Amino acid sequence: MSEGSNRWVAVRATAGNQGLSALNSVLRKQPTLQGLYLGSNNIDDEGVASLVADLGKDDFKTLEEVFLDDNPWTDACV
Repeated sequence: MSEGSNRWVAVRATAGNQGLSALNSVLRKQPTLQGLYLGSNNIDDEGVASLVADLGKDDFKTLEEVFLDDNPWTDACV
């Protein structure tokens, strides 16, 4: 993934929390990212929390949609 080139990123590899954590630094360097599809990746509350933890004022500034369907997260992380 080259910096700033993707408007949508889809990850469907059962990445889980560890995979999402590893992806966070790359995703935050995508200034034009508009959508993120993370369905069916075994991401739970901890993984969702890691995605939004320590957000800077410029992180995900253009992000409009995040899809987390078919993951074991609960309303507790919302």
